Parts: sequence; structure tokens; C-alpha cells
Amino acid sequence: MRMCAALLLVLFASLAFAQEIVPQLVTGAVVSLDQSGQVYVNGGTMDELTLNISIPSTTSTQKTIVLQTGNGGKYSPYRSEEGNDYIVVSAKPQSGLFSYEISSEVSTQNSNAGVLPVSYAIPQDVKKYLEADKRIQSNDSRIKALALEITANSTSAFEKVAKLAFWVNNYIKYDETYVGQEKDALTVLQEKRGVCVEYSTLFAALSRSIGIPTRYVGGYAYSNKFNQWLGHVWIEVYIGKWVQVDPTWLQAGYVDALHVSKFRSGMLLGDVKASALVYPQSASIKLTTNDQSGAISSGTKAKSMQTSEPLADFEFFAPSQLMGQNDAGIIVLGINSSDYKIMQAELVGCSGQDVLTLSDGSKNLFLEPNVQTYAVWEVKTGAMEKNVIYSCPVFVFSPYLKQKTIAINMTSGTKSKGALEIKTLKKSISIGESQVVYVQPKIAGDKNVTIVTAHGMLTAPVINGIATFEYAPSELGANKIYAISKNGIGSAYFDVLEKPVTLTFEIEYEKLVYSGNATKITVFVDTGLQKQADVSVNAVLGDVKASAFGVSTGNATLSFFITPNDFGSVPLEIEVRAGNQAQTRTYMISVAKTVVDGNNNAIATVQKNTGQANQQPKDGPASANPQGCATMLISIIVPTLAFACYRGKRK
Repeated sequence: MRMCAALLLVLFASLAFAQEIVPQLVTGAVVSLDQSGQVYVNGGTMDELTLNISIPSTTSTQKTIVLQTGNGGKYSPYRSEEGNDYIVVSAKPQSGLFSYEISSEVSTQNSNAGVLPVSYAIPQDVKKYLEADKRIQSNDSRIKALALEITANSTSAFEKVAKLAFWVNNYIKYDETYVGQEKDALTVLQEKRGVCVEYSTLFAALSRSIGIPTRYVGGYAYSNKFNQWLGHVWIEVYIGKWVQVDPTWLQAGYVDALHVSKFRSGMLLGDVKASALVYPQSASIKLTTNDQSGAISSGTKAKSMQTSEPLADFEFFAPSQLMGQNDAGIIVLGINSSDYKIMQAELVGCSGQDVLTLSDGSKNLFLEPNVQTYAVWEVKTGAMEKNVIYSCPVFVFSPYLKQKTIAINMTSGTKSKGALEIKTLKKSISIGESQVVYVQPKIAGDKNVTIVTAHGMLTAPVINGIATFEYAPSELGANKIYAISKNGIGSAYFDVLEKPVTLTFEIEYEKLVYSGNATKITVFVDTGLQKQADVSVNAVLGDVKASAFGVSTGNATLSFFITPNDFGSVPLEIEVRAGNQAQTRTYMISVAKTVVDGNNNAIATVQKNTGQANQQPKDGPASANPQGCATMLISIIVPTLAFACYRGKRK
């Protein structure tokens, strides 16, 4: 755990009793916030002082009430274009020092992803959150290659986000000395250290590089590592809707209510900005505040909190709790979540003995609503003394889960399990296909066999010495299955591959296309894929470029506007990419131009528009004009008559 320790006893001055706080379980809170600071002039005086102070915004998950402001100057509310709230302080100090103070009360709720769409287009106003900058170098080839490697075999946008959050959280070592340094993504990648800003910046660069719009969220959050509120930065990603992610404290989809947001932006925003006229001109102004990302926020306190109980309805068991010498077994955790969430589950065994060995103590789980997810730990025993019974309690720890314990008993007199022989009908299958698994016990007496997969458990009888299973896996890449019986245990792998598909698309455009006027192009894409895939359309009309982005399972519809500069017969090149597929077609579009004579009278222009692709793809003719009909555009200042061939139909 990076910042999420076990239960810590914290005493809040505003609470009348000591209370154990597990931030992940806080679903609502009322937080008091005192923001204060000073502006002073080094070597002079100042006048016409303006302060822009970021305050918690009122959003769908929090409500802010400003209770009190300082006496000096004028305090005015202001909301930016990105929807961030500020208090603008105007003052004429006519001295070298000015102090400000703002007291607020914020009611918060936890953020929950809710229902995520299977397919979506990235809105025009969201595309800016895909852009690279000096801090978020998402256009660097090293960043993109790494992001593609981390998210390989993902079947949804949320799975990509989860994998990136786990990777960043594990890759960076939290280092308080980085407070205020605000390193760029490539530096973080090299130094592997930082605080919340560095975690969020590297996550943002990785996400943007693979087409996931990302923006910073800045504010405050409670840390049970430091028993304090901190200035904090985390992330929102656009995956059909804005969803919060905290790579520092390892939350995604669900983010607890002890996160108080002040701004959302594609770049890091300062908490306070100051400007003033100074005398003499050589003097400079200095600003000190009680807010800084990663630093302790002394003015933030929780007045009240609502918490949920840790999840108790989950599976945690060992198929065999009695093991022999040099034996092997497994321990299984199964969770059916009600919402999107990520968590680390850690298996903790008894200490002071070397008889029982646990593999991979911590498991990363990304949970989706109403999907059963399993984690499996392998356990092994070593040498034992004769006539000695060993008992080792093993429990699973996660802040989200109620602690459950199972006891593993071991004796040298217990017969060790034999190996189960596991075979699959195919070494690899395509996603959506069923795999057949055969399990053959080698020891007589096994009547049933159970297999455990990533998302299910199946039990089958042993008939003629073999237990047979058939199921359709939902995960791409290497799939591991475990088999367990009364007397045996085994495991096997097989690969799940993307099904070979052919990308196809059609286009639709407006009946009348005029030079200098924006025209709408709609592209209908059939990816043929059974998983979520990034879909992009890049268009070039003459020398003008446009693009559209989205995510889809199967079919996608993407639209964009493009303004031609030329007129006459102008080539329109459309490139469509979906997953690892790409296809390009070129269409000839007739673009009309209104011409006036010397007396400023309109002269009609007539241009032929076939809409026919002059480069035919292998899978058939272009669909912009499948019937090859001709269209005459008659244009004057106000078009009086027009016919168009529109997706092969006359309108």
C-alpha cells in the first residue's frame, strides 16, 4: 500500500470522540476549510493588489458554502470557463503586507463511475485533454510504447485505466521531499519518485498517449499515512463520461468522499495567484499560503463523516485446509462488486515459521458491476517434523473487505496431493469462443473436480476417469486455470486471441458543400470487434485536416466538421483506425463557390459531384455513392434548387 495503511487512530479537534478512519469507506463528509495567506513586498510597498484564490467548487458530488472572508479588500466570486470557482480579492494595501482569509464549509460525497457506455465518441470540447504539453509529454514515443505495453489485452477503457493506475502506483516511490517540485512525466519516468503531482502527471501522459482524455483534479484529501489533510492532486479520465482516478492512493471508478476538489483542468493550476503594482519597480512580491499539493493543509478539518461497512459478502476459502509435507494448494478470493472499483488484496500468513509459503502476497483486482472476479494464491509447504501438527491462520486484507481468516493445518502424516493432468482442446482460441478443458485425476477416489478461472468456478464429475468443462473466457492474452480435487491439484495456460475481423466504414456528408463554409462529415464504422477498441477518423479535404475519436464495441458513428478552402472537384481522404486495423479511402467531393461580378451580382456555379471513391478498397466499392449517381449543385447567394446523391439515395 502506498498511502493506504491499516486502521489508524486519529483524533479530530472538531469531533468529540476518537474515531478510526478508513478513508476508502467514507461515503460522505462535511469539511471545514480555512484558506489563508500573506502577500508581502520584498524591499518596497504595493498598490492595486489582485488575488485569484481557488476555492472548492460546487459539483455533482460536493457543495460549497463560503462562510466568512477577511476584512481587508473586496472579495468577489468568479467562475472560470472550465467551471472552477474562485474568490477574487481586490485591495489597495499601500504597504508592504496584505493578509487574506476565506472560511468555507464543503459537503462531499464519494465519486462513483455509475454506468459506463459500451461505445462513445469523444466530444469536441474534450479533445483538448488529449493534447501533449511540456509537462504531460504524451507525444513521446517512449511514453506511448510503455502505455501500450501496460494496457495490452485490455477489453475495455476502464480496464486500461485500472492497469495504468496499478502500474503508476507500483512504479513510483512516494517521497515527501518532492513537494512543490512538480516534475514532468519523462523526469518522473526516470527518477521513479514523487508525490501526488508526479503520480498524476505520469498517469496523465500514459493515458493521453493511447487516446484517453485526462485532466487534473486539485484540492485536498485525507491521508492516514500522515494522519493529516494534505493538498492533493488526482485525475479524471473521459471514458464515455468523466471518471475520477487517484493513482497515488489507488482508487479508480470509486473515489472516497475525503477528496475535496477545487479545480479541474488540463494543466496544473496554482491555488493562489497574485499581482500588484510595486514601488520601487525593483521590488518583488512574495506569497505564502497554507495550501500546497502534497503538503499538510492545516486549515482543513472534518466536522462529520458517513461511512460504509467493509464488504462482507465475498468468497475466501482454501479448497483443502489440510496439507501434507512438501504439498501444494491454493487459496481463493472471489468478489462480486456493485460498482467499478480497483483494489489491492493482500494475503497475510502466520509469521515465525517457514513451513507454509505464500506466493504473490498482493493481488491487483479491477472490479466491474455484477461481474464475479477471482484471485488465486498458490501455497506450498516444506519439511515438517514428525508427529507435529502445524496450524497457520491466513487472512486477506483490503480496506474495502471485512477481514476473514482461514486456518491451514499441516502434518507430515497427511498425504500430499498428486498432480492433476490438464489438457485443453485448443492451445489458443478467439475471444468469444468456448474452450474445452479436460482434467484427469491420477489418484483413484476423486469423484469431482473444480476449476477456477479469472471470472468463475465450475465443478464437474469424473466420468471414465476424466472431468470435462466448457466455458467462454472473457479475458484476452494468457488465461490461467486451476484445477483442484480431493487428492490432486494442477494448473494450465491457454491463449485467448482477438478474432480476425475486417474493418469497414461508410461516409455521409451534407448535400451542399461550399468553399469557406464548415460541412459535416459522418463516418459509420463497423470494427467487427467484440471488445472495446479505440476508433479514430482522420480526414483531409484538399489541404484542410479534421479528426474525430471514440471508443466502440462493434459499430461506431463519428462526426466532425471540416471547412474546405478549395472549390471544384476536391479529394477527401478518410483514414479510419480501430484497434490494430486501418483502412483509407479517397472520395472526390464537389465543392461549390459563390462568384460575384464587378457589380457584386451573384453568378451561379455548377459543379458535378459523383461522391465516388477513386480508390477502391479490397472489400468492395466505397459507400459514399454506391449507385454512382450524379448530383448537380446550383449555387447563387441563396441556393434555390439542389439535388444530392446521399448515401446512394435521392432526397
